[in-house]
Amino acid sequence: MKFKSNNTKAREAREAKTTTGLKEIIITAFLTSLFTLTTSYFLIFNQLDMEHEYWQKRSQSERLTNLLDRRINLMASVNENILLYEILAENFKFHSIDFITNLKMIEQEKPSNELLKDLYSRRVIFQKKSDEIKKHVYILSSQLQMVETYFGNDVDELIQPLSDAIEKNYSNNLVLGAPISKLDASSLTELLKKDRRTIQILTTHRLRLITEMRAEIEVITKLLFNNYLNII
Repeated sequence: MKFKSNNTKAREAREAKTTTGLKEIIITAFLTSLFTLTTSYFLIFNQLDMEHEYWQKRSQSERLTNLLDRRINLMASVNENILLYEILAENFKFHSIDFITNLKMIEQEKPSNELLKDLYSRRVIFQKKSDEIKKHVYILSSQLQMVETYFGNDVDELIQPLSDAIEKNYSNNLVLGAPISKLDASSLTELLKKDRRTIQILTTHRLRLITEMRAEIEVITKLLFNNYLNII
């Protein structure tokens, strides 16, 4: 029966210990590598998800910003053009009455060349005012159609009443194509006294429209603010 020397036993013990240590190192390294890989995958996936969410919110914010800018510009332009229309309508009515009354006075007497030239000048101005208000009404109508595109139903419902008020304001105390041959001096005086100012119903509908447009603009502003907080 053979016996191992103490040196041999010690060597074998060291080799066994070394082998066990190597196994532990390999296992630890493998687990560490696996953990690192898993963590890296999670972090990369999470980062990609966060980036995707960020770009989604940023894209949404850009669309909202464009819509907000368009709405603000439309609200300002529509309000400005309605007020300008009111001035043009008042001037047009004045020059309409002015032309007709002067035409009537010339009919009642033999006109001189000077009076005829003056009447012609008045007719030119009257025609110019007529063209101005027609052109402006077309511009305003186009803008109101754009409002229907960029605003919601609550604003859309106010456009038709406003359009009706614009038409009523134009027709109110407007003297066009009147049978002036039947007008006497008293009737001419009454024509000049007619109120050519903007009717109240137009002012009311204009303010209602602007108020509702402002309310919808505030909704977009709040959405943009919330998106900004989420992005940062």
